[in-house]
Amino acid sequence: MAEEITALWQEAEQHLRAFERLARRTVEEAWLAGDALLQIRQRLPHGAWLPALKERGIAYTTANRFIRLRQQYAEINQVG
Repeated sequence: MAEEITALWQEAEQHLRAFERLARRTVEEAWLAGDALLQIRQRLPHGAWLPALKERGIAYTTANRFIRLRQQYAEINQVG
């Protein structure tokens, strides 16, 4: 029984480490997306942002979430 529990602990810890790596990478990707979206928004002429999002099938609220993440953390290494 003790061996079985030890093996289950090892399995759980392995999955937790894998999850932490994936979560970190997901947040990094969100920050990078926000950075690109912010740069695009800054370069587009006034009034072109919403139509550009719609054309690409990106919801305004989604884009805004990514941009806010990017604005909240000036550097990617500050995230997480």
